[in-house]
Amino acid sequence: MYQLPELKENLKNRNAGHLLDIATGEGDFLAFLLNAFALYESGTGLDINPANLKVAEEKLSNPAVTLVEGNAEKLDFDGEYFDTVSISNSLHHFPNPRLVLKEMTRILAPGGLLLISELVCEDLTPAQESHLSYHHLKADMDMAAGHFHRHTFTRDEVVNLVEGLPMVVDKVFLAFDNEPMLNSSERMWRFFRMLDERVNEFTGHDRGKEFEERAETVKENISTHGFVRPPQVCIMGLKSGFGR
Repeated sequence: MYQLPELKENLKNRNAGHLLDIATGEGDFLAFLLNAFALYESGTGLDINPANLKVAEEKLSNPAVTLVEGNAEKLDFDGEYFDTVSISNSLHHFPNPRLVLKEMTRILAPGGLLLISELVCEDLTPAQESHLSYHHLKADMDMAAGHFHRHTFTRDEVVNLVEGLPMVVDKVFLAFDNEPMLNSSERMWRFFRMLDERVNEFTGHDRGKEFEERAETVKENISTHGFVRPPQVCIMGLKSGFGR
């Protein structure tokens, strides 16, 4: 579950209206938003993976929430419908994140809020470095398996993605989840087991030995320094009326 007190502070007096969360995954960020906004009329979570949506459905048992399967690069919604459109920690999963952001602004009503929250790779603590090294290992394994997954963006790279969009940037700031993600020996054991199982999928692969060695380093770093999500750069922008 996300903490992100800096983002929560910026949302606490806002009405989300009709909210759409893109690439919602298992619903954690959507659940955070529904709690962070002062008000909302409806919440929709979109993801391309039905297995993710099934998990999200168990977390978001709310009659005002709808979960739909769909492609973020070609959204099946009318233009200028949603009052708030968000995406969290997913832009690095798309070969063309600008295309996703253009689709998000297309379906956003004039004056509506575009909200981006994305992990960044700069100025990290040792515990955050542990997370970064795991994320980069996971990205490289995904790429080796044929699934696009780039390494973590810098802050400026994320900010540059919104240049030229029909929106006015309202705020750019960092938000933090400082609570350890593996806060018990059982959670750490389960995480290490999951990582070992993933690495074992590459037995005999050209990069199998490399992945195995990197996984051991990741586990050592986690055991020594902990495991904390890196900072997230948050961008809040308001869609202009141009193009109506």
